[in-house]
Amino acid sequence: MIKKIVGKHVLADLHGCNADLLKKVEYVADSMFEAARISNATIVGKFFKQFEPWGVSGVIVIAESHISIHTWPEHGLASVDYFSCSEEPNIKAAIDYLTEAFEAQNVETIEASRGDLRVKKIRNIPVHTEPLNEMVI
Repeated sequence: MIKKIVGKHVLADLHGCNADLLKKVEYVADSMFEAARISNATIVGKFFKQFEPWGVSGVIVIAESHISIHTWPEHGLASVDYFSCSEEPNIKAAIDYLTEAFEAQNVETIEASRGDLRVKKIRNIPVHTEPLNEMVI
């Protein structure tokens, strides 16, 4: 069978999380590492950053691609990206684990196929070069 896409990308927003857990870089990093392990990903590296006054961002590099997280304790929100170019990792198991680990009350997910190999022609799409410093949230 010929592979038609390069990988699968799952974006998960975990709402109603325990804010105290989302503030702790060690807890977030350990939870992400365990999620990667549970999903049977091959871990090759990690980096996590504690922000002040709170919030954590981090990434686990896996042989299959990456798993990243950004937390907003003040909103009880953790946003997780899991991208895999292999069928091996069980992405759902990782998201389910993180949902429990952060005590999320609600989870929204978006799944996207990445790198459609059936595309024959590259379209020339202009890149937006304006500064992004006026972003409205």
